[in-house]
Amino acid sequence: MSKLLSMVSMILLHGLLNRVYACEGDCIVGITNAFLGNYTRPMNIALVNLADSIVSNVIQNKNSPVAPLSYLNPVIAEYNRRAYDYMETAIFKDYFHGKCEDPDTGIDPPGCPKPDCDVVCGTPGSMVHFYSKLRYLAFDANIDLFNDIVAPGSDAYKKVENTVLAAVEASRSGSNKQRRLLRFMRRTDSIVATGSGSLDSRSNDNSKEKRSDQTKSELRSLLNQFRLLLTVACGGGQDGKTNGIPFCTWEDTFKPYILSFP
Repeated sequence: MSKLLSMVSMILLHGLLNRVYACEGDCIVGITNAFLGNYTRPMNIALVNLADSIVSNVIQNKNSPVAPLSYLNPVIAEYNRRAYDYMETAIFKDYFHGKCEDPDTGIDPPGCPKPDCDVVCGTPGSMVHFYSKLRYLAFDANIDLFNDIVAPGSDAYKKVENTVLAAVEASRSGSNKQRRLLRFMRRTDSIVATGSGSLDSRSNDNSKEKRSDQTKSELRSLLNQFRLLLTVACGGGQDGKTNGIPFCTWEDTFKPYILSFP
């Protein structure tokens, strides 16, 4: 009987020693949501600056009847819908996953699973050791998701583009300069021979098409600057250098939070 109990104890001990400690379940959800929550402010700063640039440089209407950020509502809605899955995939499915143990010995290296594991695997200790990589995974995930959302032809991009195009036309038609031009054109029409109207119409259509193409080009150029905008919001330079993204690190509070998970 005692021999049987001894064997059972050894089996249980072996199971405990070889138990897999990994960031799963609540750990994955908690860390993913923590990064998304921390990025709320820098993302908002970047989006507000982007929206302001669209209004001032593309729409060119200082008296816009709507808040500049509303032009990006389709992008923001799509980001909120996809952000969690995208961030979780970037951090865990694509990088921090799997066992830390040596494949030959089946033994975890020192510091694994906690507190500091120098093997890339799916444990809290690994994320702490490679925290410099982890924070850039989160940073890049936000940028990559944004760029995917505003890719040419995407639903969100089409909605933003159509709204901006309409705002540009509304801004032009509502200006004093445009009203004076329309009055001048009406007076001219009264003394122009029949048939010139069709030429004027084609000319106006061509002019509108050129404005539309220019607006699309300017909008695309600004959207392509989102990486720079988020870099600056995270403490990087206007030259695009990240400088360690000091405002998007949160190392002092994030490492203890990671290690709070088993």
